[in-house]
Amino acid sequence: MRPKYVLGQNQEQTQIAIAELPSLPIEKGNAGASMLAHLIVSKYADHLPFYRQVQMFKRQKLQLSESTINGWFSASCQLLEPLYHSLVAKVQSSGYLQADETPIAVLTKDKPGSTHKGYLWVYHDPMERLVVFDYQQGADAKARKFLKDFSGVLQTDGYAAYNGLRLKGHILQLPAWHMPDAILKRHWITTANGLKLPCCL
Repeated sequence: MRPKYVLGQNQEQTQIAIAELPSLPIEKGNAGASMLAHLIVSKYADHLPFYRQVQMFKRQKLQLSESTINGWFSASCQLLEPLYHSLVAKVQSSGYLQADETPIAVLTKDKPGSTHKGYLWVYHDPMERLVVFDYQQGADAKARKFLKDFSGVLQTDGYAAYNGLRLKGHILQLPAWHMPDAILKRHWITTANGLKLPCCL
């Protein structure tokens, strides 16, 4: 909104001053910061895809196309990218990280309707309460790339992708306390066999 002010008037004319347009996050765009934040939070925190948000806006008499929202979203990601890199650097500089990963089915652009396996890697700094989500198409090599300059304690669930990190010498790996019993038992048996210890599990 642009406020208008009457500076003066007479029988012939009225002098009106109109405030300048406010600064907007997207150049030549007409979406404010609150609208962009609402779209992103609704998509990722409330799990509302853009086509559903378009339908919700229509009920409020606001006509927006998916292409417009997608354009705003892409521009917002570019604006947030420096903050993301700053967050990554902050987490990587921690002396203690918790890491986990989960495979997800990702739609393939070249083959509509088909999917490929991607990985969402999560790195948590519990001391500073910071979290980084890092999507990658591959597995172990991508984890080593993110942690190549990390020095400290790394707590994981025992996934083999992290094993190569121990060879670097500056990373101490710890098991996760919430590790399922089956995984703990497997690691115990493997260790016991390697050390030639009696296994009573």
